[in-house]
Order: sequence, then structure tokens, then C-alpha cells
Amino acid sequence: ILDASDVAFSNDSSCGDQFQPMITMDETEAYRIIEEKASSENASLLWNLILTAAGHNGRLRSINGPNDPNSPEAEILQLLLDSDKTSNGKDRHTFAMPSPMKISTSSDAVDRATGQQDDAAAGFEEIQNYLIRGQRDEAVAQAMSCKNYALAFLIAAMLDRETYQAVAQRYIDDALQSGTPLHTVSRIFSGSLNPPEVGQVDRSGVSSCWGDDSLNLSQTWHLHLAGILSNRTTGWEHVLLALGDRLLQLGEVCPAHFCYMVS
Repeated sequence: ILDASDVAFSNDSSCGDQFQPMITMDETEAYRIIEEKASSENASLLWNLILTAAGHNGRLRSINGPNDPNSPEAEILQLLLDSDKTSNGKDRHTFAMPSPMKISTSSDAVDRATGQQDDAAAGFEEIQNYLIRGQRDEAVAQAMSCKNYALAFLIAAMLDRETYQAVAQRYIDDALQSGTPLHTVSRIFSGSLNPPEVGQVDRSGVSSCWGDDSLNLSQTWHLHLAGILSNRTTGWEHVLLALGDRLLQLGEVCPAHFCYMVS
């Protein structure tokens, strides 16, 4: 770990404008020189980065990372976000950042959906701004509010399982018709179809995972069963037992025993 005096700018004209070991220099004086360089009108990002390092005992990484507002990473991020004027003498305003969303070049498509594309582009930019700042949870929420589920899934994959499941359930509810085998299998894939554990099944009651009347199980049970058997996941047997319980409650004795036997 270096002190500020170890990396200070040398005032010795014979050394030129470069870094020099300054072990003998007082640390306060070394920090003052670095701060002066960083605050000058034409200061480069590099001098500001050196100032950040000097303020954190030479460290540019920390255990908590940018999530800690007092960390060097947080200062670096703020430095990058604030430095929208100059960088190494080049005016940043000469470059216009394009929209992160690809715009269709088809004139017909543009004529039909100009307003929709403007709204979508604004949504993409909000998501981009959240990610630049490391705010992944907010980025996922924004993606879902824009119904951009592909991007929501991509970001949620970097978060916890609960967030990923929440995105999956939101997509399933928005895009798939309840009561269809595709809806059922998708819920199994997402982990949102949770039957009671073996030994905890109340045979006198109804399993909540099959309690939706829109399922019309008396006519569709065989398709739901086929979908589950063809796409076995962890706990699929419990799902079938719960399906059998629900069919039994509906008075469908033979279909219920069919489920019990194959489970």
C-alpha cells in the first residue's frame, strides 16, 4: 500500500512531467500537490483517479465495492459519470450517445410505430442509466414495467433466485393464458408452482397450486399431466400428487388414481 508521498508529482524540473517516488516528501504536501493537479481546469481523469487512490491509502478496490457510498469504487463511478465535459483534452459533447435500442430502418415500420419506439427507447435509456450506476434491482423493475421481459430476464440472471422467479411469474401472467398446459409447465420451470411437501398434503382440502377454476381439469387434466411427465423437474411427483388430490375433490376418481399411479 502506497502513501500519497510515494506517488506524488515531482517538482524537480530534471524529472519532467511524470510520476516519481517521493518517499522523503511529507504526505500532506504530496496530497496537496495531487489535489491541486486534480482540481486544475485541464485536469485529466487520471489525476482524479490518483486523488481517489491517495484518499484510500492507495486502494482502488474494497470488499463492499460500489454498493458502499464511501468506497473508492463509488468515487470512481461518480467521477466517470460527472466527467462529461473533457477527457484528455477531447470535448465529450462532440459525441452524441445513441439510443441503446435498435430502431427499425423499415419506413413502414417506422410510420406505424414511431410513438411506440419513442416510448421503448426512453425505457431502454432508463434501464441503461440504472445499470451504469449498478442499480440492478431498479433496472429489472423498469424492464418489467416496459414489458421488456427478455432484458428483465437477462438482468435478473445476475441477481438472486427470488428476483428471477418474480420476473418469470410476471411474464407468465402477462403472456400466457391461465389454465393452459403451457402456463402450467412454465410455472413449473419458474419454480412458482409449489405443491405441499410429501407428508404435509391435506387430503381433505384442495391443493392451492391446482385451485384455479380456469384450469377446467375435468377436461384438460391429461394434457397437464403429459406436460409434467415430459418436463420433469425437481419435485414433479409432488405436483402430480397435488393434481390427483384436486381431481379427487372434483369427483374425477379414475383420473385421480391415474395421477397417483404415475407419480
